[in-house]
Amino acid sequence: LQGEIWRAGYQSGAFQGHVYPEVRECWEQWTKSGYAIAIYSSGSVAAQKLIFGHSSSGDLTPLISAYFDTGVGHKREAQSYRNIVAALA
Repeated sequence: LQGEIWRAGYQSGAFQGHVYPEVRECWEQWTKSGYAIAIYSSGSVAAQKLIFGHSSSGDLTPLISAYFDTGVGHKREAQSYRNIVAALA
């Protein structure tokens, strides 16, 4: 239910994901320089895609190469980061 409320809110424009003004420009520069951008959040991958797809700087999802949530492990566990490194090769 929460996911459906969020989806409707983001798609209608009632919600926007907050990002700092310089994020889009930095991310564009980084991707042009060959860096991959990956997101790791305690929020679900679906929620991350909504937030970055409907951000205050527009749709940032084309700049994101990978999304991770607690499916790789919890943030305080070192293995979580090893799992991300392995997934990103």
